[in-house]
Parts: sequence; structure tokens; C-alpha cells
Amino acid sequence: GRDDDIRSTPRMAFMEDLHWLDLSSWNVLRGVLQRAASSRVSLVVATARDDASEYADATVLSEARRVFAMACSHTVALPALSAEATAAVLANVAGASRGCDERVARAVHERSGGVPLFSIELLLKALDERVVRVRDSDARVVLDDGGDIDALHRALPERLEAVVLARAEKNTD
Repeated sequence: GRDDDIRSTPRMAFMEDLHWLDLSSWNVLRGVLQRAASSRVSLVVATARDDASEYADATVLSEARRVFAMACSHTVALPALSAEATAAVLANVAGASRGCDERVARAVHERSGGVPLFSIELLLKALDERVVRVRDSDARVVLDDGGDIDALHRALPERLEAVVLARAEKNTD
């Protein structure tokens, strides 16, 4: 029946940002791991850093790492984006077919540490605050008309959660 089809069909499950792992998430993940052991499910777990974030439960994260170490697992280190790759991501997200001004890309890269999600969120914030724009004449991400790099630096929060929280607050207003 349907259950047999689900068990026999290869599946892949993803869990991102392990460094944010809390008890509730670990309970869900543990359930997925138990089911994956008796089915054809591959589990991909990603983390951007080796240490726990301030919101993760360090005990839970330690247990999760121990379980993953005992399981048949492989670790693939994903390095941060280079400044050039960050510029390409920014241009793509903005729909700027001619690229991204080097000053904008450098400022975002330095602030984000090359973390793709953070880079994207910083760009969206800068676009929203009209500190940068996609210039119509050549489809490039550029500083807004004044070309004020200091305004861009002031608009870029130090931490990803500040960007995400600001977006959430804006969306609830």
C-alpha cells in the first residue's frame, strides 16, 4: 500500500542551521532520525558554525553531535562566500543583470562574513531603506543617488537576527 511505497521510495530530508538547535527541534529531528533508520531516507543537516548560537541549547546540541558522530555520517565543510561570490549573489537576488557595485558588495561581504543568508538579508534591508538600488540605466546594484558608503554601513546591522527581527516587526505592522 501507500506506506510501502513511502518506505521503498528514496527520500531526502533537510535540516538547516543546526547551531540554533533547541529541545523542540531536537525532538522532531530525533523522530526523523528514527524513521530514517528503517526507511530509505537520507538526512542532510547543515550548520554554519561549530559553536552553538546564544539561542541554542548547548546540551541538546552536544547530544545531537554525538548521535550524528555515531551514525553513518559525512561532514562537508562549506566555506564562506568570497567577496566576488557575494557580489554575484547580491546581483542575482536584486535582479541586476550587470552585477553589483564593488563598494556595496565589499560592505555587505565584510558585515556578513560571507554567509549567504545574511548577505541576502542585508541587501534586502539596504534596498528597503533606499540606501542601495538597482540602477535602471545599466541594471547594476549601486549606492543610492548620494553614493554615501557611510549610510550603507549605518544601515547594515551587525547580526543576522537584527535583520530578521526588523523584517518580522515590519510585517506585523
